Amino acid sequence: MTTNHTPVDDFTELVVHQQVAAPIADVWAAWTTVEGLVRWWWPHWPDTIYEMEAISGGRWSARSEEGQTGVEGEVVSVDEPHVLELTWRWDSEDSEDAVRVELAEIDGGTSVTVRHRTPSSGQDDYRQGWEFVLGNLQAALEAEAGAEAAT
Repeated sequence: MTTNHTPVDDFTELVVHQQVAAPIADVWAAWTTVEGLVRWWWPHWPDTIYEMEAISGGRWSARSEEGQTGVEGEVVSVDEPHVLELTWRWDSEDSEDAVRVELAEIDGGTSVTVRHRTPSSGQDDYRQGWEFVLGNLQAALEAEAGAEAAT
Protein backbone atom coordinates (compact mmCIF):
# COMPACT_ATOMS: atom_id res chain seq x y z
CA MET A 1 0.00 0.00 0.00
CA THR A 2 1.33 3.44 -0.85
CA THR A 3 0.22 6.85 0.36
CA ASN A 4 1.10 10.41 -0.56
CA HIS A 5 -0.17 13.94 0.11
CA THR A 6 -0.52 16.80 -2.37
CA PRO A 7 -1.45 20.29 -1.07
CA VAL A 8 -4.36 21.85 -3.00
CA ASP A 9 -5.39 25.35 -1.83
CA ASP A 10 -6.39 25.00 1.84
CA PHE A 11 -6.94 21.31 1.38
CA THR A 12 -4.69 18.31 1.00
CA GLU A 13 -5.37 15.54 -1.46
CA LEU A 14 -4.50 12.32 0.28
CA VAL A 15 -3.84 9.48 -2.17
CA VAL A 16 -3.88 5.86 -0.98
CA HIS A 17 -3.24 2.86 -3.25
CA GLN A 18 -4.07 -0.80 -2.67
CA GLN A 19 -3.79 -3.79 -4.97
CA VAL A 20 -6.44 -6.48 -4.61
CA ALA A 21 -6.17 -9.95 -6.15
CA ALA A 22 -9.78 -9.94 -7.32
CA PRO A 23 -11.54 -9.06 -10.57
CA ILE A 24 -12.51 -5.42 -11.07
CA ALA A 25 -16.22 -6.36 -11.15
CA ASP A 26 -15.94 -7.84 -7.65
CA VAL A 27 -14.08 -4.79 -6.32
CA TRP A 28 -16.66 -2.49 -7.92
CA ALA A 29 -19.51 -4.42 -6.30
CA ALA A 30 -17.72 -4.23 -2.94
CA TRP A 31 -17.75 -0.42 -3.20
CA THR A 32 -21.16 0.13 -4.74
CA THR A 33 -23.55 -2.24 -2.96
CA VAL A 34 -24.67 -2.50 0.65
CA GLU A 35 -23.87 -6.23 0.55
CA GLY A 36 -20.37 -5.40 -0.62
CA LEU A 37 -19.70 -2.72 1.99
CA VAL A 38 -20.86 -4.98 4.84
CA ARG A 39 -18.03 -7.40 4.06
CA TRP A 40 -15.17 -4.94 4.53
CA TRP A 41 -15.90 -1.32 5.53
CA TRP A 42 -16.29 -1.53 9.34
CA PRO A 43 -16.56 -5.27 10.07
CA HIS A 44 -15.26 -4.71 13.61
CA TRP A 45 -18.56 -2.88 14.35
CA PRO A 46 -21.20 -5.46 13.44
CA ASP A 47 -24.05 -3.03 14.15
CA THR A 48 -22.99 -0.78 11.25
CA ILE A 49 -25.84 0.17 8.93
CA TYR A 50 -24.93 0.97 5.33
CA GLU A 51 -26.70 2.81 2.55
CA MET A 52 -25.41 2.99 -1.02
CA GLU A 53 -27.23 4.34 -4.05
CA ALA A 54 -24.50 4.07 -6.67
CA ILE A 55 -26.04 6.56 -9.10
CA SER A 56 -25.23 10.22 -9.64
CA GLY A 57 -27.15 12.12 -6.99
CA GLY A 58 -27.61 8.99 -4.85
CA ARG A 59 -26.96 8.90 -1.11
CA TRP A 60 -24.48 6.75 0.77
CA SER A 61 -23.73 6.33 4.47
CA ALA A 62 -22.17 4.10 7.12
CA ARG A 63 -23.21 4.46 10.76
CA SER A 64 -22.31 2.50 13.89
CA GLU A 65 -23.79 3.13 17.32
CA GLU A 66 -21.15 0.85 18.84
CA GLY A 67 -18.39 2.84 17.13
CA GLN A 68 -20.17 6.11 17.96
CA THR A 69 -19.55 7.35 14.45
CA GLY A 70 -21.16 7.84 11.11
CA VAL A 71 -20.27 9.21 7.71
CA GLU A 72 -22.50 10.15 4.80
CA GLY A 73 -22.52 11.90 1.50
CA GLU A 74 -23.75 12.10 -2.03
CA VAL A 75 -22.65 10.04 -5.00
CA VAL A 76 -21.31 12.72 -7.34
CA SER A 77 -20.49 10.58 -10.36
CA VAL A 78 -20.28 6.96 -11.43
CA ASP A 79 -18.23 5.51 -14.30
CA GLU A 80 -18.71 1.77 -13.80
CA PRO A 81 -16.43 -0.08 -13.10
CA HIS A 82 -13.65 2.50 -12.97
CA VAL A 83 -14.58 5.66 -11.02
CA LEU A 84 -16.84 6.44 -8.07
CA GLU A 85 -16.88 10.03 -6.77
CA LEU A 86 -18.48 10.86 -3.42
CA THR A 87 -18.87 13.69 -0.98
CA TRP A 88 -17.84 12.82 2.59
CA ARG A 89 -19.20 14.33 5.80
CA TRP A 90 -18.83 12.95 9.33
CA ASP A 91 -22.01 13.14 11.44
CA SER A 92 -20.36 15.48 13.94
CA GLU A 93 -18.90 17.90 11.37
CA ASP A 94 -20.17 20.54 8.99
CA SER A 95 -17.32 20.39 6.49
CA GLU A 96 -17.60 18.25 3.39
CA ASP A 97 -14.70 16.47 1.72
CA ALA A 98 -14.43 14.96 -1.76
CA VAL A 99 -13.50 11.32 -2.33
CA ARG A 100 -12.65 9.74 -5.68
CA VAL A 101 -12.22 5.97 -5.95
CA GLU A 102 -10.39 4.79 -9.07
CA LEU A 103 -10.25 1.12 -10.08
CA ALA A 104 -7.99 -0.26 -12.79
CA GLU A 105 -7.47 -3.80 -14.00
CA ILE A 106 -3.94 -5.03 -13.42
CA ASP A 107 -2.31 -8.36 -13.99
CA GLY A 108 -3.69 -10.58 -11.27
CA GLY A 109 -6.40 -8.26 -9.99
CA THR A 110 -7.42 -4.67 -9.43
CA SER A 111 -5.57 -1.52 -8.46
CA VAL A 112 -7.60 0.66 -6.08
CA THR A 113 -6.70 4.34 -5.69
CA VAL A 114 -8.56 6.55 -3.22
CA ARG A 115 -8.14 10.31 -3.51
CA HIS A 116 -9.52 12.12 -0.46
CA ARG A 117 -9.48 15.92 -0.55
CA THR A 118 -9.61 17.20 3.04
CA PRO A 119 -8.28 20.02 5.25
CA SER A 120 -4.60 19.42 5.98
CA SER A 121 -5.29 18.97 9.70
CA GLY A 122 -7.16 15.70 9.07
CA GLN A 123 -4.82 13.96 6.68
CA ASP A 124 -3.08 11.63 9.15
CA ASP A 125 -6.35 10.31 10.56
CA TYR A 126 -7.74 9.78 7.07
CA ARG A 127 -4.57 8.03 5.92
CA GLN A 128 -4.85 5.58 8.82
CA GLY A 129 -8.56 5.08 8.19
CA TRP A 130 -8.18 4.45 4.46
CA GLU A 131 -5.25 2.08 4.98
CA PHE A 132 -7.38 0.17 7.51
CA VAL A 133 -10.50 -0.17 5.35
CA LEU A 134 -8.54 -0.86 2.14
CA GLY A 135 -6.66 -3.58 4.01
CA ASN A 136 -10.08 -4.99 4.99
CA LEU A 137 -11.18 -4.81 1.35
CA GLN A 138 -8.10 -6.68 0.20
CA ALA A 139 -8.41 -9.36 2.90
CA ALA A 140 -12.15 -9.92 2.35
CA LEU A 141 -12.02 -10.16 -1.44
CA GLU A 142 -8.87 -12.27 -1.53
CA ALA A 143 -10.32 -14.66 1.08
CA GLU A 144 -13.49 -15.00 -1.02
CA ALA A 145 -11.43 -15.59 -4.18
CA GLY A 146 -9.41 -18.25 -2.36
CA ALA A 147 -12.55 -19.97 -1.08
CA GLU A 148 -14.07 -20.00 -4.60
CA ALA A 149 -10.86 -21.43 -6.05
CA ALA A 150 -10.89 -24.21 -3.45
CA THR A 151 -14.37 -25.39 -4.46
